[in-house]
Amino acid sequence: MASKLFAYFIGPLVAAGLTALIFTATGSTSPAAFHAPTLNSTDIIDNSLTGLDIKDSSLTGADVKDHSLTPADFRGSVRGPRGRRGPAGRAGATGATGATGATGATGATGATGATGATGATGATGAKGDKGDPGVTTLTQRTGTNFTVARNSFNEGTASCLTGERATGGGVYPVDNVYFPNVVASFPMPNGLNGVTPTGWHVWVANNDAGGFIAPVTVTMTPYVICVR
Repeated sequence: MASKLFAYFIGPLVAAGLTALIFTATGSTSPAAFHAPTLNSTDIIDNSLTGLDIKDSSLTGADVKDHSLTPADFRGSVRGPRGRRGPAGRAGATGATGATGATGATGATGATGATGATGATGATGAKGDKGDPGVTTLTQRTGTNFTVARNSFNEGTASCLTGERATGGGVYPVDNVYFPNVVASFPMPNGLNGVTPTGWHVWVANNDAGGFIAPVTVTMTPYVICVR
């Protein structure tokens, strides 16, 4: 590198210095008084000059010929052009599991799902307790016949046997079906809440007031329907 620097820069500087020295020695300042010989790079012995022979900051980039320096002329490394991007490295090891995050807000209620298939029939349940005895007999029982005079009324009753209970009742005529009129028909005992009925009571009126061909009185038979 030193030889090139001297060849391009030091030669002219030394020539100028020698010219000034000659002018001084002859006592003349006129260039015509002395013609200094031309000094070039061949006049300098290779490697005879060092960096100490060059004044600091006396050289600039303009003093260096383009493309005349190579990496070998520089001390240390020279950064070259950026190379191509290398292949991707291998994936690193999986990191440790992070801490559990805070519970998020409750989401909106989803749509109702489709109805599922019908499940299998379950096992038969245990047998229940025995129930109360049901009706074993159903019997119609009649009371004593009674007569109702013309333009009058009368009553009659039919009763169940001991251990039976009444479920219904009424009255029917033995004769003269034209004029008897049932005024009232109800279970006995009457008017007692919570008491099991054991008979049936009726009231009948005879509306024959004109003396027609019907008998003077009508005969009625009360009845009751009993169950055990």
